Amino acid sequence: MATPGIRFVRLPVPLQERLTKVMRKVESGEIDPDWGSQLFLRYFAQRLGIIVNNSSKRDFLNSIAKGMRLALIIKGTNINHTATFGDTVTQITIERGSKLSESAMIFINMDIFLDVILSRKDLMRSSIEKKVEIRKVANLFKWMGPIAAMQDDRTQALLEEKCPPLLDQIITEIESKTSMK
Repeated sequence: MATPGIRFVRLPVPLQERLTKVMRKVESGEIDPDWGSQLFLRYFAQRLGIIVNNSSKRDFLNSIAKGMRLALIIKGTNINHTATFGDTVTQITIERGSKLSESAMIFINMDIFLDVILSRKDLMRSSIEKKVEIRKVANLFKWMGPIAAMQDDRTQALLEEKCPPLLDQIITEIESKTSMK
């Protein structure tokens, strides 16, 4: 995700299949939900980092994100985790649980989550269809809006180039630490 207008990049089919396999194992309880949350929140932070690091306003964008919190909740799973952003948007700490006072992306189920992360649907469309709730959207836009505004065609090309290898690295780590094949 990101803010509602940001769309994730299309992934190569083998990477889509690996991502889906990991998330289905999280959904079924075969692997710890911490892995599913880490997969998305780390990928999301790295994705934001590509946008921020491609901007001449890098220092400003990192400073407005510092200390901000964003929760990921997928109903029907035990995924309810919050990322706190550090000195840069790529430095995050992830903890279990969230507070009602925190910004959150709440997906109605795993299928909708996968549709968004696999770029089958964008977050805005899913929100309009009431399949994703963005809690405390005003707080989220205060710091994420300026980052989203930096996404131009050049940045989109960078995202398309760099996101698949980032996600591959995260999934490879999860596969090795959970003995997935």
